[in-house]
Amino acid sequence: MGPCFSYPCRGPDAHLRRNIVATSLGLSDGVIGVTIIAAGTPLLEFATSLAAVLKGRYGLSLGNIIGSDIFNVLRVWAHGHDLRG
Repeated sequence: MGPCFSYPCRGPDAHLRRNIVATSLGLSDGVIGVTIIAAGTPLLEFATSLAAVLKGRYGLSLGNIIGSDIFNVLRVWAHGHDLRG
């Protein structure tokens, strides 16, 4: 059985230690939350691209990366446009 990387296996203590470190650095809860979301959002795209490369499907990997980037840019632009009014 390999190492356990899931939250329930490590327990809440590891999460609490990271939170204490982040708040001791002066980071707000909002910054911590946005950082976690920013790190977790592209994981599915990364896994898909990695699987495609390992299977020799380089076009699928490249299309996934380019499509994801285009979608993210348009999404940020749309949110900025909405905030501007």
